[in-house]
Amino acid sequence: MEVEYAEVGLTDADLLDQVLKLYSEAFSGRPCVALPNSDFMAYLQEFLQKTDFVPHLGAFLTNGEKHVVAVHVFATYREGAIGWYLITAPEARGQGLAKRMLKATIDAVRRDVNSRGWKTKLYYAELEYPCSPCWWEKMGYTPLAQVRYAQPPVRCGWQEGFRLGAIPLWCPQEITGDDVLSFVRRIYSEEYQIPNLDKEEHFQRVKEDCEKMAPIKLESCPY
Repeated sequence: MEVEYAEVGLTDADLLDQVLKLYSEAFSGRPCVALPNSDFMAYLQEFLQKTDFVPHLGAFLTNGEKHVVAVHVFATYREGAIGWYLITAPEARGQGLAKRMLKATIDAVRRDVNSRGWKTKLYYAELEYPCSPCWWEKMGYTPLAQVRYAQPPVRCGWQEGFRLGAIPLWCPQEITGDDVLSFVRRIYSEEYQIPNLDKEEHFQRVKEDCEKMAPIKLESCPY
């Protein structure tokens, strides 16, 4: 399928409506890990105006048309980049668009890092875990199985069935416990706005695991 990558902004009303439709189709049956449509749109409107990190809403549009067939919400922080909501339209699945979207978004993250002069070195995602076979590994992620990461409450409390996965932005690369902990601290406090973070048992659990974590060496970049 011929597609082109585009960044969707707050003034792109038609594209935002299409993004919302894909989101609803993908997550309507999963209320504990997804927001209602109106809340998701309110989240995007706030997210895309942030300036202390670099927010993105990436989309693949069919060639010559403004029809959204894949979408990815992602952000570049000093401590690490992260992607959420990697969605492909049902009619476009099985054509490798998810992997192509990851390449496009990681390229955008590299541009962010270079323009800001940051030392960001990893691209993270919240992976459903355990997974066998693991689709995320096919996408190039290394699951950080030794870190007991949980997704903070969206609607139904903390979700335990997750782990972080990481893709290196440049290689060779080393992932340390300090890298992971500084990133988790950032997104728990800034993205999920967890109060009294240092007293939160889920964060303390991550901290304990990161302090024990042996460095992971990655010799090649999948993107």
